[in-house]
Amino acid sequence: MEATQEQQAQQVAQLEMACKQKMTKDAIERYSNVKAGHPDKAMKVLQIIGLGIQSGQLQETIEGDQLKELLLKIDTPQREVTINKV
Repeated sequence: MEATQEQQAQQVAQLEMACKQKMTKDAIERYSNVKAGHPDKAMKVLQIIGLGIQSGQLQETIEGDQLKELLLKIDTPQREVTINKV
């Protein structure tokens, strides 16, 4: 069980390194802040960027503003529906 956790941590580290190579300094800073506060969002961003790199769709480097837009798209608020009986 520990071996799989270590493998997952290693894969995440490799993915993070690959994604950071495509980010500007500002984007890396923004990513680090998100990672500290919202690790689940940081993983989603890494997955999206990683898929873009693998598929060849992501050729240019990611600016801080582009990362911010990506985070906003991921962070769509879920509406809570309440039903009031009359």
